[in-house]
Amino acid sequence: MSQFDNGHWTYERQMKPEKYQGFVYLILNKETQRAYIGKKKYFSVLTLPPLKGMKRKRKQFKEMNWKDYSGSSADLNADIETMGKDKFEFIVLCECTTQAELTYTETKLQYDMNVLTSVLPDGSRKFYNKAIGAIKFLPPLEVAQSTREKLRAKAYNLPREKCEHCGYVCDVANLTRWHKDNCRDKPSEESND
Repeated sequence: MSQFDNGHWTYERQMKPEKYQGFVYLILNKETQRAYIGKKKYFSVLTLPPLKGMKRKRKQFKEMNWKDYSGSSADLNADIETMGKDKFEFIVLCECTTQAELTYTETKLQYDMNVLTSVLPDGSRKFYNKAIGAIKFLPPLEVAQSTREKLRAKAYNLPREKCEHCGYVCDVANLTRWHKDNCRDKPSEESND
């Protein structure tokens, strides 16, 4: 049993909610080696209406459930539920003094660790994370040029036209705006003489 009252979190010292805004953590599945990097605030701020006769809104701080928090990933929490909490290690990486530092540290670690693209030796994803900095996106995939053209044509439903000089195919707007003036295979005006 740890000498510190940090809940299920492993940290080198007693965590200090009275001094810090929150902490950045890593949850590691000891069996599969999958991990999750996230952040947790110690307190939430509730905005209350002003008292009678006053104009300024009141703020009330409420301690969050940080001691037994297990991340916001649905996949991670499902694995914790099925495998058992003892199969996971809950590690605090650092405590942060401001909300900006907390968000920056989490995001920087997620980028540095390539949480969206890293894979384990068996080919499965290394991290449970599906977003960085609460912005959900997928890493770009290589798409063939022919597929891009088909998608673009369907998305914009643009009429297509082929250049009579070089055979370049593009939408009519591009052909008239740019290609007709810049076509390398266009016959020079001198040869028309």
